[in-house]
Amino acid sequence: MKQLVTAGSLPWRLMGARRQATACLAGLALAGLALPGFASELAGEEAGAPQVIEREGVRIAFTTHPLGAHDENVEALREADHVEVRFRITDPASGQPVTGLYPAAWMDLAASSAVMAGGAALSCDQKIQRYAQGNLNFRPLIDLNSYHVLTLNRDATISVLDPIVNVAGLTSTYAMLPLRSPGADWALSPTGRRLFVSMPGEGEIGVFDTDSFELVGNYPVGHQPVRLALSADGQRLWIGDDAPAADQGGVLILDTASLEVIAAIATGAGHHDIALTADGRLAFVTNSEADTLSVIDAETFEVLGELDTGDEPVSVAYSRHAEAAFVAARDGTVTVVDGITGEVRTRRELEPGLRMVRFSPDGRWAFLVNTDTDSVEVIDPATHETRHRLAVEPGPDQVSFTQAYAYVRSLGSPKISMIPLEGLGRQAAPPVMSFASGSSEPARASRVGLDNAVSQTNIDHAVLVANPTADSITFYMEGMAAPMGTFRNFGHFATSVKIVDRSVSEREPGLYTTQLRLPAAGTYDLALLLDSPRMTHCFALEAEENPTLANPAHYAVSFDERPASITAGNSAQLRFQVSREERRTSTAIDDQPVYLSYFLSPGLHRTRVPARVLGDGRYEVDLAFERAGAYYLFVEVPALGIGAGDIRPTVILSRPQDAVRERVSSPANAQTDVDRG
Repeated sequence: MKQLVTAGSLPWRLMGARRQATACLAGLALAGLALPGFASELAGEEAGAPQVIEREGVRIAFTTHPLGAHDENVEALREADHVEVRFRITDPASGQPVTGLYPAAWMDLAASSAVMAGGAALSCDQKIQRYAQGNLNFRPLIDLNSYHVLTLNRDATISVLDPIVNVAGLTSTYAMLPLRSPGADWALSPTGRRLFVSMPGEGEIGVFDTDSFELVGNYPVGHQPVRLALSADGQRLWIGDDAPAADQGGVLILDTASLEVIAAIATGAGHHDIALTADGRLAFVTNSEADTLSVIDAETFEVLGELDTGDEPVSVAYSRHAEAAFVAARDGTVTVVDGITGEVRTRRELEPGLRMVRFSPDGRWAFLVNTDTDSVEVIDPATHETRHRLAVEPGPDQVSFTQAYAYVRSLGSPKISMIPLEGLGRQAAPPVMSFASGSSEPARASRVGLDNAVSQTNIDHAVLVANPTADSITFYMEGMAAPMGTFRNFGHFATSVKIVDRSVSEREPGLYTTQLRLPAAGTYDLALLLDSPRMTHCFALEAEENPTLANPAHYAVSFDERPASITAGNSAQLRFQVSREERRTSTAIDDQPVYLSYFLSPGLHRTRVPARVLGDGRYEVDLAFERAGAYYLFVEVPALGIGAGDIRPTVILSRPQDAVRERVSSPANAQTDVDRG
């Protein structure tokens, strides 16, 4: 699918949070970015040893660490490995960590940059300057400053948006994930590499790989799976089964590694909200029609007790600070359950109409949202007393948080209410502010969604907002009088929004990391830019060919006289053969339908075309290389179960034309390509 592409500005993480968003949406041009003249230094340390530089008053130690199923007997990194890259930044004099930095990083095959530059060898500084400009003719294979915006839509789709924004507010649809029926709830694994989506209309869970944004599979789970909750370690997915029969309702537990249901527990009739203790020892499950809360041992899956909650318990949340679960019932009853004993500590009677209970990030305050009274009750879980009762927009039904604010979505208004957390507990009530997301109230939508309509971005003090009546996502920066802009969703209406973060972030003091998947074998340059102190450096990373990548059937593709490079704007006719490799013999496949998918690194202009059958397993295809850069080609044979990525891709480098070689991707020259088909 050909995609909308827009010219962007410097990624948000290159500056302080407020300056990042302002510069991005104002279209800051970086053609004149002043960088010190450090030459590219590709260290030659042995595998596994850190590459260390010391400059401008900082010491940077760069290391790579394989993740997941990497073969421990193989020391070298290999293509398709999942890898964590780490930059440990310290003061060389004291050894103390240097904190609060926003590193920017890009990674590409070492040979690619020269091709994109028309054959000219580029210094590390020159590469970084071109990467930072966002020039569409000079894109890295992996952008380590990026994140993707995921929207769960009212229809049976999930949009994956690439938030590269120009002054027109356009967004690139990176991928569109089809579902078998509309999704009700979704959960992202702690690593961000797996996405789980409940589909009550199908009785299934859809599982997606967020590295490739491809479907792993659809898995039957109960009768009507709705609510999802992941354990803190991501190993178990708790699924609320809102089965129509009273004796079938309850929860199922899915092992996220094997994707098999390991337990099914009947808890009672109705809708089931789920909360887990911080240590993963207990699970709390509401049963809205049975008017009870089930307390479950999360290791043995034994039901330890059934507690009365008041009429129609609709929401449950756990506070690590209070070591207690709060249960909100529609009749106004709040039941507080001890997180150690699983017994009722106390009950509070509030006004009827409770819709949700959630805790502030530090667990210090319980927020109870009341749809009928248009208010939010803020309770101190230590004393169980109400500290504030705050009026918000009509029909509030959700609350979510950043470190500084609580955000309340209301069904009767397009405005989002904001409550500052810093002022809670004082005698004076905190001020309630608001901003608009869309122009219509969410209640007008056919589906409003269960999961958060407001989610924090990968930078501090900024959120994204989904309104199910609008085909765009609102970007709001805390402290601003109005939203900064919107991301278009092109005819899809989102009920909730999530972030898949690929950027380099500070995980602990002085340690900056991110995770990636090595897409191909070869030598990579990993270009690093620090804004303060201002410095650049290019590290080396080597990925070997992975012999285990051959698919189970051991198929191979061989091209006839494949060009190593081609001039951008031209087409090429390729001929190739698909064969089955077995015991040192090669047998051409029968004349099956074959497709060739190709895209411009790092994932732009994805196109899938059918190949013409020539006979004897041979095929022919015409490909258009519209822009300069590295194109990755994948052969697919659906009848044999061979999908994109099952056979090692081939790479063709597209050289720029003289007329476009030096174009600067500034907002004034922003180009877009749209294929509505």
